[in-house]
Amino acid sequence: WVQVFWRMSSRDTGAEPMALALGPQEADTVAFTDRCKRAIQILLQEYHSSKENLAKPIREFSVTDVTMWLGQIGFAEYAQQFQAEQIDGEALLALNIQDLHGALKMKLGDCCRLVRSVQSAAVCTTEQAEPIRDPPKKSKAIMSVRANIEQFSSVDPVNQTFKAKFFFEAVIEGKGRDPAWMDYADDLASRIRFLNCAEELESKAHSNFRGEDIVIKWSVMSEFTEHMEFHEFPFDKQHFSIRMRVGVPNQKGYLHVRDSGKSKLSTEALVFQKDLWDIEPRLFVNITDTDPGDNAFGDTFPMVEVTMIGRRLPEYFIVSIYAPMAVLVTLSGASCAVPPDELADRMSLTLTIVLTAVAFKFVCSNMMPTLSYLTLLDKYITSCWIFLALMSAENVAVALLPDEDMMAETERICLLTLGSLWALVNMYFVYRAVTSHGRPARVRPM
Repeated sequence: WVQVFWRMSSRDTGAEPMALALGPQEADTVAFTDRCKRAIQILLQEYHSSKENLAKPIREFSVTDVTMWLGQIGFAEYAQQFQAEQIDGEALLALNIQDLHGALKMKLGDCCRLVRSVQSAAVCTTEQAEPIRDPPKKSKAIMSVRANIEQFSSVDPVNQTFKAKFFFEAVIEGKGRDPAWMDYADDLASRIRFLNCAEELESKAHSNFRGEDIVIKWSVMSEFTEHMEFHEFPFDKQHFSIRMRVGVPNQKGYLHVRDSGKSKLSTEALVFQKDLWDIEPRLFVNITDTDPGDNAFGDTFPMVEVTMIGRRLPEYFIVSIYAPMAVLVTLSGASCAVPPDELADRMSLTLTIVLTAVAFKFVCSNMMPTLSYLTLLDKYITSCWIFLALMSAENVAVALLPDEDMMAETERICLLTLGSLWALVNMYFVYRAVTSHGRPARVRPM
């Protein structure tokens, strides 16, 4: 610390920095103390300066501001990469999961978390730049929320997005005759932010009164991002969530947000996806708080997450990929009908099947985003390749045997062994498919 203070004070005063080996006992005590005090003042000034910089809208962040902000929210390990690529606030807002995972070599989970943090921080810093009135301080209020999904369409697994049209209602209970809250309702209507929008939001908001309550309603149509899990693909379940943030800090204590229990999913909403997804007939509403690290001042805000849970209908993948691959691998055993000494004919048949398996893999890749793990379908196709490789090795090994009787006996044993293993592998994947598709759906935490 002595060395740090001394070097920083030298930077500010223009004096020559002291050598690292020089300690306070070798310097003038008064001068040393003054320079240490000056160094502390510089540290405090830089701290307050950085705090002010990070309080401005994220779009105005410099490259240095971005790297400092990454350190604050737990992504310090990637700060050097962002610095090297000269990513400022404008560029940060333009990045998507594919950019972060491909160009910046971030882990997929970190990519999804950073995108969510950027979306939330963009809202937080915008609201700090444009302060709103606090709710009336003389009385606290309860706000009950509900959502109706009116349309659900265009699930894009490659870009991990979906489109939805929904109706959202917030009821401020018992404040319909309070002039202060009546006046505040329109202001609050503009403070609901949708955090995971992937495109420009089409939203209409208005407030009115229902008996003793103030009712604020939104009608929203947009495309939303969602971190999808593909481990069990195509027998997977996915969560499709719309995340909203209420622009009243919890620290104020003026507004308590709760679920009304009346949210519902319209049967007409699923018309466009009924042949692709089996959607749970109810909505799950989860109310929690934002991460303090998403806000420059450490404030937390109420966040409402409305979730649909859907099971993918796997029939297309079973008929188009699983069944053909199983048949191709089984037919590779037909190479044994060719005499063992005609190795070229045997290998041509087996390698033709291998190339077909490669083509199937390319078809699957076009349906999926770039992933750092294998899906259930990937594992099945990989198993097919392994068995085709074993069949090729069997063809070569048998052809090298010197005696025809030995060839026949060896081939019989190999076919029985490989056939039994292939049957067990298929039984395992059938078991995984049944258990994955039939497992009860659970809402994952935000």
